[in-house]
Amino acid sequence: MPCRAWIVFALCLAAGAQNRPRVPTFPPDLIAHDSPIRDLAKLDTSHVRVEEENERVRVLRITLGPGESLPMHDARNGVLVCVTACRLTVTNPVGYTFEITLGAGRTRWMEAKRHRITNNGAAAEMIYIEAKQPAR
Repeated sequence: MPCRAWIVFALCLAAGAQNRPRVPTFPPDLIAHDSPIRDLAKLDTSHVRVEEENERVRVLRITLGPGESLPMHDARNGVLVCVTACRLTVTNPVGYTFEITLGAGRTRWMEAKRHRITNNGAAAEMIYIEAKQPAR
């Protein structure tokens, strides 16, 4: 395990030395398959509430004040629905970021990833409909 950490660290340093931002891609064997899942609904009960759940989907209601963040978590494939206007920054574990700006009622498909979300706008309310079953 420590050897894997050094390899990931070296890849991060190499990515930082580039003149342009890029997302490093890791071979599958560098990511531990036994790492615990970081379930957002259990990690942050003050911002996240499970609205509905069955064997196929789970619906989360997320509320973030200005400048508030969700912790690093593992998101499943799903649809993000902004109930109010949303201006979010998504950060992956390596530090690569991208912005999401959606008006009230707008939607966006989100891939399954480990990331942290920060609200850069006014108070935001979102619904995240996540798929429990893998895509076929």
